[in-house]
Amino acid sequence: MHKWKHICRSQKQRQKQIQHKSLKSEAGFTLVELLAAISILGIVIVLAGSVHLFGQRQFRSQSK
Repeated sequence: MHKWKHICRSQKQRQKQIQHKSLKSEAGFTLVELLAAISILGIVIVLAGSVHLFGQRQFRSQSK
């Protein structure tokens, strides 16, 4: 009987470890990943805005 209790306990522990690993892998974004994505997006927006402003200035100077 003692042998079966030990086997049942070890199986329960393995199931808990598997559940913990699967929950860990399904976690969302970390704060660092979120900040990196926001900073990259900000750089892209700034570059697009500067290209747009440069185009407007060229249009104004050529239309005069």
